[in-house]
Amino acid sequence: MDTFYRHILIIALAFTGLGMNPISAIADPTPPATDQNETSPQIVELPDKLNTIIDSLTHDSDVKYYSFTAIRGQRVLINQIDPANAPWLIEYKDGDIWKTKYGDEAYTTPNLDVGKQIQLRVSRKPQHSIPENSRYEILFGSAPRLSDHQVTGDAEQFTPYFGKHRAYRTLDWQTQVVDYKGHPLEGVRVTLELNINQDSNSSYIASQGTSNKSGFIRTSLSLPACHGSKATDPFWIWQHGFRTKWQLTYNPGNWFMYPNSHEKGGVGSKNGEKVSFVHICTQRIIR
Repeated sequence: MDTFYRHILIIALAFTGLGMNPISAIADPTPPATDQNETSPQIVELPDKLNTIIDSLTHDSDVKYYSFTAIRGQRVLINQIDPANAPWLIEYKDGDIWKTKYGDEAYTTPNLDVGKQIQLRVSRKPQHSIPENSRYEILFGSAPRLSDHQVTGDAEQFTPYFGKHRAYRTLDWQTQVVDYKGHPLEGVRVTLELNINQDSNSSYIASQGTSNKSGFIRTSLSLPACHGSKATDPFWIWQHGFRTKWQLTYNPGNWFMYPNSHEKGGVGSKNGEKVSFVHICTQRIIR
């Protein structure tokens, strides 16, 4: 047997002894690339609160996923901040179907089954470009509502005449923010809007606060001096053990209060029911 055939026989015996197929042995060892559509997306699991997502997409075809679990079966809120002309496509998963969240109004689910998971997907809108260094801001998590509220002022002695919602120079207000199962929510911004003279169509004064770990907000609002368009008849009140006659000038106003992300969870509304308020301008003792 000549040298060439001996070499062929030795190579064949070697492969046979190692249990190898000569074709596969000389194949490219690099495994084929996996199609990206076949991989599971990376999903960011969010904590049990109303979360503020501030993020961006790394490129035009990038997609980000977020998930929130309604562990008490509470309502879930999705709200995009400053959506006007934004390049972001915001979608949420309803069953097996992805639905687009449109417009600048918050979307709120009904009460859910305990442990129900809601997914959110952010991508680029078709035919939109993403400006450099742009970021999206989305509220996603427990829908907030106000479970308790108090609005009081620095004129308690006049409560019998005007009722409880009146103030002279300082208005104090407080509330508690909870989800729709009564669980306190931390970090929710709440606004009280006050009109101190509704007869003259004056603009609203805004006062804001952010809920603490127990969901509570307590803060104050300083009121400007005013000229009263109305005056009371002289009336008597007991104060510090003495009976005193007073006459006041005032303006009737109103207020409403709401979580910034979810006005339907508040008290009153700008275009609907409001709570009456009296701004006392002057207070005079009649001797």
